[in-house]
Amino acid sequence: GENYIFLIVRDITMQKEFQKQLIQAKEKAEESDRLKSSILANMSHELRTPLNGILGFSDILREELKSSDLVTMAENIKDSGNWLLRTLDSILTLSQLESGKVNPNPVETDMAPVILEVVNTFQAQARDKEIYIKANVPETLMCIADHRLIRQIVMHLVDNAIKFTQTGGITVEASFSTSDPSNLNILVSDTGIGIPAENMEMIFQGFRQVSEGMGRKFQGSGLGLTIVRKTIDLLNGTISLASEPGKGSTF
Repeated sequence: GENYIFLIVRDITMQKEFQKQLIQAKEKAEESDRLKSSILANMSHELRTPLNGILGFSDILREELKSSDLVTMAENIKDSGNWLLRTLDSILTLSQLESGKVNPNPVETDMAPVILEVVNTFQAQARDKEIYIKANVPETLMCIADHRLIRQIVMHLVDNAIKFTQTGGITVEASFSTSDPSNLNILVSDTGIGIPAENMEMIFQGFRQVSEGMGRKFQGSGLGLTIVRKTIDLLNGTISLASEPGKGSTF
């Protein structure tokens, strides 16, 4: 019997070159993204200062003007300015998170008054919509935490809950986990429009809402939940969502 040797030769030079180009393109895109985030994070002062001027002078005009039509115009300037300021704050916060400028500073903190303060901050807004907002927290919640970042997380969740709730209200609860007492559980529940299961992941993406496009029913940049998720990741925490369309949501 004769012996045969089969050789299969395949030139993968092109494939390797393509992989190299893909890696370079990815690195270039990531660098560009970091640069964009860094520029935005550093522009905070330049963007906020003129906007504060607009808001301040609209306040003065509102006080000084006698004509009701002109007062309404000044109020519209102020409302639009505040809307722009909130959007700008969200973009800058997200930029700071993405460019690594946010560093958690966990210290021993009582989180109970921090959560109560957030709830009190939104009382007037809830009254305007004729819905309730209440807190259900123990007298003290001593833990090692970055209260500034957790306050920001709860603020965004409550703001979102109020935006999508027309009747009923919002409840904020906090307690230590029974399975792991070192874990603080915070629940923000609403009786709002709810979120379909297929949209639960999408709402955490930047600039996204379930109601989108020109026909969307709710104002907002859609950045709140993106900021929440990125901040929670920074704190090595987790976020989950239970929701039923028409019944409400719990974050």
